Amino acid sequence: MAQTPPDLPAEPPPPAPVRPASVSTPTRTPAKVTGDLITMLTDTNGRRRFVFQGHVKIVGGGMIGTCDRLEIFGPDPKDPTATAASASEADKTPPSSPLLGGNSLGAFSSILASGSVTLRSGDRTALSDRAEIFPSPRQPSQPERVVLTGKPKITDGVQQLSGGRITFLIGANRVDVDPDPDAPGERPTILIDSFP
Repeated sequence: MAQTPPDLPAEPPPPAPVRPASVSTPTRTPAKVTGDLITMLTDTNGRRRFVFQGHVKIVGGGMIGTCDRLEIFGPDPKDPTATAASASEADKTPPSSPLLGGNSLGAFSSILASGSVTLRSGDRTALSDRAEIFPSPRQPSQPERVVLTGKPKITDGVQQLSGGRITFLIGANRVDVDPDPDAPGERPTILIDSFP
């Protein structure tokens, strides 16, 4: 074994990596979905779809949602981008389950809620006939975009927002409200409690 000459100090160990304060590891919160009937389907490509019907309730992530029907679409196993994104979730996704055919419910390609959709988070309530939830490409178990259609309306206290289609871009903290193409005279509207 080589010794360090007496006139040269030993090299110190490298410093431990430091995570910047602004970067946080996303935490997963479990969601509970219930319905009068739950059906699991698998198409010929191996893509899973869960269908919840009748008095559907979703609780999780600081939100409570209800609707008549909810469909959760799993990633397409033949889509290399979906498979790669799903694999990157491996350390955050619960182990696979024989009950689910060896898959977990961690990643999804989309969620479709229909029929008397209500989403509540804190003082904010969204109502619509239909809601589509699309995942983040970087975190397939986390929503990135929510699209409300069918007379969507959002209330937050006395404030109210309505239009033909309301799109939440979650990562960008942005909401887009489009007119209803079937009601050309109606325009997106916001009602606020006071105007300075």
